[in-house]
This record gives sequence, structure tokens and C-alpha cells, in this order.
Amino acid sequence: MSLPSEPHQIPRPSCWRLKPLAVDGWDSSIKPAKERLTLGRSEDNDIVLDGEIYPSVSGHHSLIEFVDGELWVEDLGSRNGTYVDGETITRTTVNLGAQLQLGTIGPRFAVVSSEPLSQTMFVDPKSMQATMGKVSEKQVHDLVQRRTLRTYVGVTVLSAALITILVWWTRDTMRTNKGEMTAMQEEANTAQRERDAQVKDELRLARGVIKQLQELNAIHEEQRIERERERESLTQALRERVEERENAAVKLGERLVALEGDDAQGAEIQRLSRLIEETQADLQEARTQLTSFNPVNLEQARLAGVSHVRRTVVLLEVEVALVNSETMELLYLSRDSEPNFEGRGIPVIMESSGSGFCVDEGGWILTNAHVADPHQGDLLALASELPITTQISIYAVFSGTQERHHAELVKVADDDVDLALVRIDPFEGMPHLNDFNLASAAPEPGGDLYLLGFPLGNFALQEGRTVIASTFRGILSRIVDGSLQVDAGVHPGNSGGPITDPLGHVIGIVTSVQATPEQTAVYTIGYGIPIADATSIWPPPDTQPAEDE
Repeated sequence: MSLPSEPHQIPRPSCWRLKPLAVDGWDSSIKPAKERLTLGRSEDNDIVLDGEIYPSVSGHHSLIEFVDGELWVEDLGSRNGTYVDGETITRTTVNLGAQLQLGTIGPRFAVVSSEPLSQTMFVDPKSMQATMGKVSEKQVHDLVQRRTLRTYVGVTVLSAALITILVWWTRDTMRTNKGEMTAMQEEANTAQRERDAQVKDELRLARGVIKQLQELNAIHEEQRIERERERESLTQALRERVEERENAAVKLGERLVALEGDDAQGAEIQRLSRLIEETQADLQEARTQLTSFNPVNLEQARLAGVSHVRRTVVLLEVEVALVNSETMELLYLSRDSEPNFEGRGIPVIMESSGSGFCVDEGGWILTNAHVADPHQGDLLALASELPITTQISIYAVFSGTQERHHAELVKVADDDVDLALVRIDPFEGMPHLNDFNLASAAPEPGGDLYLLGFPLGNFALQEGRTVIASTFRGILSRIVDGSLQVDAGVHPGNSGGPITDPLGHVIGIVTSVQATPEQTAVYTIGYGIPIADATSIWPPPDTQPAEDE
């Protein structure tokens, strides 16, 4: 008599469940309410996992479903994959005892039974009878008891081994997570310390700049008070002169009236008439001078020349691109920092800005050489083994406008003088200096001057796309080693802008800012190049007058 075949275990929708293996937020076993479960970070999943604790879990990571008597696990296109018993899967069947893991370090679950052990086997007596023929009920009962005992012993051994593995894995995971948490906390503490140190350095620098500005303001205030005293003294002297001339004119008039009708005093009358005319002319001149010493008139006259220069100031935007020296194709840098000409990644372009000013109706603009022709060594080092060269594009935007004019670098000054000449196509109404020359002398140290330009370029506050040049008032501190030291606000982006005296005569060009031994910029001390040093680039050949033959 042949024995019946081995009973087949089948996990049914009503008799399987997921057991979380040390999963945060899920302490008890999960019994499915339907034949289909989804797992992931999104709220519409049946099992929602915390994204902050498990960042490797995708929004919709895995699917578990019961189809045609079999339990299936499917990966839903997750970023880090789904693993069954340590093997990555796309879609596969699983049995009781299988372990499911979301990603290589993500949460784990075990597929276990939700029924008592006595109900984990199904033996159909009718099918057994069909196989065995006529079998007694006692034989069937004994067979079921033996199979049940074997299953119970096997499951007990398997459960004990599984529990041992789970305990070891949990302890190891906790140690690993604790180590990772400690390392992450240490990295966060280090980053916080670096940020705190940076903030302290910035605060220290800000306090230094504020102190320098306060000192500079105090000096300016003392100078303003002194100028005010001198103006008051001169004004008082002119008032006294006007009063004295008025009194003299009245006395002469009285004497003239007394002599009228006396023919013998004709010569004296003519002399008095001439003196009255001279006195009135002197009085008119004194009144004019007194009016010119009015503070409002003086300030308006002072700013008129500076305002004219400001209209000629331009923002220079410079783009330096790396291109193939043979095909002129643009160089790109891929995500893995690989230079290429196939358009992978981002183009290698260095952008910078500075200032300049239009000195002639032909569209000629003076600026610094380091503005119009910036250093390119760092760019060329990116792809030193490729056939590359640089391509420079320059655009000029006049103060008070937003139109960009393409400019061409024409010449760089000789003898290491940081000056350059660029040119744009002239247009109707183009602002430019009148009668520009290189003979304007600098004032004496302590004299007022003005710096014009675009500090910080487009990063500074502007009126939409319309750029407005800034004006800084300061003093000429000294002339040292052929450079003008100016005590005024000098910032990145001011380079190439004009330095003028109070009447608007250009006396120099801004070139640099003072730095401390720690390479910290001192923005209240700057340096300029005397305008006379531009002789090697101005006037350009096509604007120089022809020599007499």
C-alpha cells in the first residue's frame, strides 16, 4: 500500500502576516486586511515608513500580493532595490519564513503564519482515499498526527534558529546604527563649530570695517567743520566789503548831489561820477562772490562736474569661456568633473564684472587690464591635456540704462600698468567725457575726491535690470610709489572706475583695495592709478592728430 504524497503548505490571505524585524514605528505583526499590500514612505501606502529614519526607502518601494494561491513580492522601481532572503528581486514568489528587506540597509520584515500550528497543514481525506483506496479513519488520523509532529519540530527548530539570528542581527544593527549616529553627530558638531568660527570671523571683520568707517566719518566731519568755518569767515569778509562799498556809494552820491549846479566844480563832478561807477562795479562783484559762497550754490557747482562723469561710467560684464582651439566648440565639465566637448554637464565659463568710463565720442572706454583681460590660469588648468584656448566676451552697460553693448579689447597698457582700452560702437546720445585729457593733476593730500563705479556688479541693489553707478566721497590720503591712496569706500567691482576731483576732472582710475597680512580686505583704503599713466594707450592711433609734414 502506497503512502499519500507530502501535504503542501500554502500561505492563504487569511493565514499569513508580516513580522517587523526591529522596524521603528512598527512593533507588532502586520496582518493584511486585503490580498495586496504596498510598502514605502508615501502616505498612500498600506505600510508607511518614516523617511527621516529610513531615507533609503522610496515613496512606493515594494508590493506584496496573493495571486492564484501564491504569495508574490514585487519591487516597484525603487531607488535601492528590494531583497528577499538577501537576493535582489524584481518579482518573485515567497514562502513562510522568507525575509523581505527594502534596500541594503533598510527595514526588514519576515513572512510568518497567523494560524495555530495545527492548522498550518491541510490534508484532504477524500483525495487520500482516491490515492490509497480504502483507508481506515484511524490510519488517516495517525498519519496526520505524525506529519503534524514532524512539522511542529521543524518549525520549532527553525524558529529557534531564526530568533538567534534576529537577536544577533539586531545587536549588530544597533551597534552599527549607534556608530553611524555618533559619526553623524560628530560631523554635525564639526560643521557647527566651523559655522560658528566663520560667523565670529565675519563679525570681527564687520566690527573692524565699522570702526574704520566711524574713524573716516569723524575725519570727514572735522574737515567739514573746518571748511564751514573758512566759508563763514570768507562770507563775513564779503558781507563787510559789500557794506563798505554800499556806504561809499551813498557818500559819493551825496557829494555829487551837493555839487550839481556849480559850474566851477565840473571837473570834480566828473571825478565823482567815475568813482561812483567804479564803486558800483566793485559792489556788484562783491555781491556775486557773496552769492557764490552760498552753501547750496557751492554744493550744486561741486556736484555738477561729478554728475557729468557719472553718466559716462559703464558696468563691464566679462565672460571667459574655454573652447576647442581647432573647432571652437565650447568646453563642458561633466558631473564626474570630466572635461568634454560633447555638451555633457555645464559649460566652463568664468564670469566677472568691473567698471569703466567712456572718454570719447568714438566709443572708447578706459578700465583696468585685470577687468577686461582677467587671469585665466585656473581655467586652463581644468583641461591642460586638451587642445583649448580662451574666448573673451565683454559687454558694457551705461549707468542709468539696461542695454548691453558688445565691447572689444583693443589694447593693454605697457610696463605692467593695470590699464586697458576697450571700444564699443558709438550710438546717438552716447554719454562721454568732453575734452578728456591726461593732464589733470591730483589735489594735495587731504583734498576731496570722488570714486565712481559698480561695487559688487549686478549683486548690488539695482532698479530692476537698470544699473545705477555708485558715488563714493573720500580724501586723497597720500601719493606713494606712483599710486593714489584714497580713503573712501572701495569694493570688488569698483576696479576700472574713474577718480575725480570736486570739479569733475578725472585724476585717476581705481585699481585695488588694501589687504591685511591675513588677506582680509580693508574696504576704506584703496589705490588708484594716476590718469597720466594712461599715455601708452591714450589716445589710440586712429584718434591721434596727424603730424605736420
